[in-house]
Amino acid sequence: MVIKDKYYHPNNSILVITGDVKHDKAFELAKSIFGDWSNSGFDPHEKYPIPEFKPLAKTDYFIKELSIAQTPFIMLSWHGPEYRNDSAATLAADLFTTALSLNSSKWHQALIDKGLANYAGVSYTTNRFVGPIQLFVVPNPDKLKECYNEVLNQINQFADPEYLTEEQLQTAKDVFRRNEIRSNEKPSSLSMQLTYWWASTSLDYFTNYVDNVMKVTRQDIANYAAKYIKNKPYVAGMVISPDMNKKYNPGDFFKLKDL
Repeated sequence: MVIKDKYYHPNNSILVITGDVKHDKAFELAKSIFGDWSNSGFDPHEKYPIPEFKPLAKTDYFIKELSIAQTPFIMLSWHGPEYRNDSAATLAADLFTTALSLNSSKWHQALIDKGLANYAGVSYTTNRFVGPIQLFVVPNPDKLKECYNEVLNQINQFADPEYLTEEQLQTAKDVFRRNEIRSNEKPSSLSMQLTYWWASTSLDYFTNYVDNVMKVTRQDIANYAAKYIKNKPYVAGMVISPDMNKKYNPGDFFKLKDL
């Protein structure tokens, strides 16, 4: 309720109506439902400015035992680029995430194809403030240490422009473009996309989003990884069952190493 009273006002909101609707009827319904919603009389972001995120001061590791964990789960997370100060890097981050998901990527081949992990993915979320970079791995329990070491080995290569080939970069762009087209073809997802980008970036960012992602180069991705991932502080966590923790003793190796 505190957050609602600070920020949920019509002068700090957007209403998006999509689908096969009649223009005049849509405005009529919007007015009948929201017409008596009073202006706050102030700019919420001036009166209640959002505080800056403090940078991660150091790398932290933790292991959490969980009885229902049928397999270990590893996550590493960094503070990534934000729209306000490095919008170009947000584009590189999005395309890099797509490129890593390709079956042909070094990341996929080193971890999935070699049987070290059942799942390995990297995600990034564009935000007006700090966008989180999150790396998720479901390792093969019998190769837990080997998998973790290979994850670090791959991370160590992220800032190399040769980590991706030009063919992989183009394939990632094609996949990215198709996904965006599919998403924006459906009125339900289009409205969600539009409102998300309006709140976290800008309408111009959304309008030019795909075209600008298509301009990202391998060097742009390498620069992004060097600036936000390689040798940067992060938080690493592992969830594991008590029995597996006792059997594999990940505390001996799941700890800080130079990336």
